Amino acid sequence: MSTSSLLLKPQRVTLGEQTAEILRSSILRGELKPGQKLVERELAEAMGISQGSIREALRDLEYEGLVTKKTNTATYVTQLSKEQVTEIVEVRVELEPMAFFLASRRLTPATLGELETLLLDIGEGVSGNDYHLLSSSDFRFHKQVWKLAGNATLDKTLTQLCTPLFAYLMIFLSVNHSDLQRRVNSHRLLVDVLKNGDEREIREAVSGHVRNAWFQFLD
Repeated sequence: MSTSSLLLKPQRVTLGEQTAEILRSSILRGELKPGQKLVERELAEAMGISQGSIREALRDLEYEGLVTKKTNTATYVTQLSKEQVTEIVEVRVELEPMAFFLASRRLTPATLGELETLLLDIGEGVSGNDYHLLSSSDFRFHKQVWKLAGNATLDKTLTQLCTPLFAYLMIFLSVNHSDLQRRVNSHRLLVDVLKNGDEREIREAVSGHVRNAWFQFLD
């Protein structure tokens, strides 16, 4: 096998991806505010690029949950009311303990290693005061557990339910320059109960994690 066949080709970053990064940073810095309407034509004119590139960028941000496109209307920076957050959390606190318990029965050294790596990423986000790294690593940690549970319906439901929740938290933490330190230890506890595999401990730890993180946020 030749050396050239072993090397990965560098990935080109599209103008849409560059635009998404600019808009993402603007949202996280609070320059584009929660609930603000994003008009493709206005953004294209302000940035000197095509509406196609803006549209591509907004699709990426919608996938991340940072913006919300209402049917046949404009796109808005994600904003959740206290009532919406409460409703999502109440459903999540019922479903996620089930996912963690199912995942504990399928845990392997390899999948445990992946979760440990995500813990390091969460810690790096905290130490670097990097809200995007922290929130995205936090979400990847939970999505990894949901996938490991082996229940595709549960995985899909939690992903659809929680994507805007994690995105809005990312915006909130960044705009308000929130203290990040306490978000590390709670994830370590989740890994520990996964390894132990005790259903009662898992349900208590996961429910407590969700409630403490989000109801303190609501307060």
